[in-house]
Amino acid sequence: MRTDRWIGRGVVAALLLLAGAAPTRAQAPATDAAGDAAAVARRDIFQGDRTVEAGQTVPELVVVGGDLRVKGTVRGDAVVVGGDLVLEPGGLVQGDAVVTGGEIVSHGGHVRGEVRVVGGGGASTVVHVDGVRHVRHDAIAHGHSPLDRIGRGLAGLAATIALGLVLAGLGAVLVFYGRPYLETVSDTLRGSMLRSGATGLAAGFLVLPALVVAIVALAVSVIGIPLLIAFVPLYPLAVAAALAFGLLAAAHAIGERTAEQRRKAFDLRYRNSYAYLFSGLGMLIAPLMAAHLIGMVGFLSVIGTLLKVVTWAVIWVVATFGFGAVILSRAGTRRTFVAPPPPDLGFEGEPFFDPAASGEPHA
Repeated sequence: MRTDRWIGRGVVAALLLLAGAAPTRAQAPATDAAGDAAAVARRDIFQGDRTVEAGQTVPELVVVGGDLRVKGTVRGDAVVVGGDLVLEPGGLVQGDAVVTGGEIVSHGGHVRGEVRVVGGGGASTVVHVDGVRHVRHDAIAHGHSPLDRIGRGLAGLAATIALGLVLAGLGAVLVFYGRPYLETVSDTLRGSMLRSGATGLAAGFLVLPALVVAIVALAVSVIGIPLLIAFVPLYPLAVAAALAFGLLAAAHAIGERTAEQRRKAFDLRYRNSYAYLFSGLGMLIAPLMAAHLIGMVGFLSVIGTLLKVVTWAVIWVVATFGFGAVILSRAGTRRTFVAPPPPDLGFEGEPFFDPAASGEPHA
């Protein structure tokens, strides 16, 4: 890109000045093998503020570490690194104008070529000041075009679907190998919701202090040093596993509670832990998918962003409550806080179980 080339030329100019090639003005040989370096060397390079007076005509020039004020005419390109380009009335740059680390200020001057202002992030957009077309880094508005919004929405939608599939896969493995523990944590959350929330919130604040205390306690003893080597990487993994376990258990609790509430309307007879878990995860993930779809519509993008923030906040709260339930139930091995068994809904057992096919009488 032209901007990248101009940035490279400006950097080379700065290096030449710092190396002492020219305290005020440097003219390097035009036979340099590097194209950009040779192009910069053929220009007039100035350090500090520089003014092209009215009626004065100068060739292409580079100003490093100062402002360039143009009242006259610059026949070629004008490059400013670490300063501003000020176009006074009657000022004219016949070539390109590029400013890095500054801005273009126009009081009636003109630039005939390409004009860009490049900031630290390399982003820019076109604006017009007093008839001068130039590019400002601080005026960029990313993703305002329809294609950008659609592309960003599709990418977010794909990421959300991938997250849902990963959580569903982990949940399926957990149900298959540890269904009693999952149900115990889920029942603990339903039976002691406030206590689970308070425990999870307190544990979230104490995660880092507990890690520091454990490291100090292990480091002061000779026996603890080998344990410290294993503890440091395993501790964050254990916390992450507990958070994931809690989120999945909370999703299971949400799905189970929803099935109980909706049974009269939909007669959900063939539900089990898989269905509870998947339906709960779907209820948590669906608003994110809707937010990405809404964000593709320009005038609804604010609503989509707000929906994302609210959904992630809800997921954080759910994971915190589930984390607390994991701690209270000791990862599903303690049933002290488990709620009383729910009423018999008549659909316990395997999914797609048909009493008529098994010869059992209907209730």
